[in-house]
Amino acid sequence: MGVFPNHKSGTFNVDVADSQNNTEIIIYNLFSNQVSRTILTLKQNLSITDLPAATYILKIIAEGRQTEVRKIIINPPSN
Repeated sequence: MGVFPNHKSGTFNVDVADSQNNTEIIIYNLFSNQVSRTILTLKQNLSITDLPAATYILKIIAEGRQTEVRKIIINPPSN
């Protein structure tokens, strides 16, 4: 399992192990409000371009249990 940012496109590459089908990715803001929920299979890109600049918590749930928690920081666009 891996989460790798792609800063140029505003996406994250999420690499899910072969045995972990239907992995759930949930993104929360710092007020614990869910702002995004996606079901992924295998290696996919997760777009975050619709989220405003802020700090978020990305939670990965595979096979019904939480496997990883990551902090995501989205910087404002540079002018």
